[in-house]
Amino acid sequence: MVNQRIGEKMSRPYSDKLLVELSRNDSDSIGLSLARLCVKLNLPMMHLAKALNVSRWTLHKWFRGEVISSRYKKDLEVAYEIISEAEKNEKLPAPRKEAKEFILNNINFSIH
Repeated sequence: MVNQRIGEKMSRPYSDKLLVELSRNDSDSIGLSLARLCVKLNLPMMHLAKALNVSRWTLHKWFRGEVISSRYKKDLEVAYEIISEAEKNEKLPAPRKEAKEFILNNINFSIH
């Protein structure tokens, strides 16, 4: 963390445990589908949670297949579509800084 600026949080990579769970669970729920896409494109969970206006822990639970309330399900579906489209247009994957900026500029919304 030598290059990290003071007060700046460093996003962590996805845990091995989550990666194993994703590979074993063949569900096509929006939480697991979004998780697989984020892992594939190395998108920081911390910034996606912020953009979706939920805690990182909540997003983590959804990424593990827990039930998503209807009030957030549409947000995850929209986020999935935006990220998928960016991948098709070769805007993603990107280095972490650019991935963070992409998330905050394109998925920064709240249904509240």
